[in-house]
Amino acid sequence: MSHKKKVALILAILCMIFLAANSVIRTWTFQQSFYPMDGEVTVIDKFETEDGFFLTIKEDGASQAEFDLSCTQEQYNAVEVGDLVNCERYESILTHTGIIHNIEPVS
Repeated sequence: MSHKKKVALILAILCMIFLAANSVIRTWTFQQSFYPMDGEVTVIDKFETEDGFFLTIKEDGASQAEFDLSCTQEQYNAVEVGDLVNCERYESILTHTGIIHNIEPVS
């Protein structure tokens, strides 16, 4: 094998290692972006798709962040747009998505 072919092969291998490492880091970062939250939020939208039921919530306080959270049909039916609710959820600040674990209207 010529010197040029060896260098090209080594560069190709290094490139593949770099791409694999980049993929692993991106996946790990995405998974780490999800964290548990709870507290009072406002339901600002409800929608359903072929993937299921979703509530859009707006966090109260300084952040005012909005998240589209998947939920069960029962959770979906238990609240209305404009309701102030206590919501236990898992959410991602990167994708502004997540999953509702428990949701109850604030009395």
